[in-house]
Amino acid sequence: MPARRAAIYARISHDPNRVGEGVAQQERACRDLLERQFGADVAVVKVWHENDTSAWSGRLRPSYQQLLEAIRAREIDILAIWHPDRLHRRAKEFEAFLEVLEERVAGGDPLQLVSVQGGGFNLNTTEGRLIGRISVSVAQHESDIKRDRIKARFDDRARRGLPLGGRQLYGYNTKRHVVPEQR
Repeated sequence: MPARRAAIYARISHDPNRVGEGVAQQERACRDLLERQFGADVAVVKVWHENDTSAWSGRLRPSYQQLLEAIRAREIDILAIWHPDRLHRRAKEFEAFLEVLEERVAGGDPLQLVSVQGGGFNLNTTEGRLIGRISVSVAQHESDIKRDRIKARFDDRARRGLPLGGRQLYGYNTKRHVVPEQR
């Protein structure tokens, strides 16, 4: 019987068709990691998928909230993720996560975090939290740069009088010329 309970959290920011292949791939990789690292000593007891869900937007992520509750309730011993930026892309949210982990450490039951792509660092130590903070800062910076590029593109298109995207407008063809019979 496995002695340790593991959970998997998988998140993909953009999956417009909502097919879920990205989160399914992350889950498989996390299961493989758990098997390699812990063997028969671990059982996956919970899996959370957040498909087509941004961690940067600040919107509520229901599966992430359920994960936090499971950590608080000490329902899991190990959390497997694809990469730390799948869990957090905002420093404020990461700091709140660290508070939850610190409660576990204070209670003598620390959570172990393992990552397929993010390397190993222990968020239960001072140095591990520093590495985590740096990682989240880099992820937030990447998101901010992407936001700035998108904003610049839309501003440029608006200045030139071009459509900003979306569906084809009624009465116009794909070249944005008026189609008289649709007027």
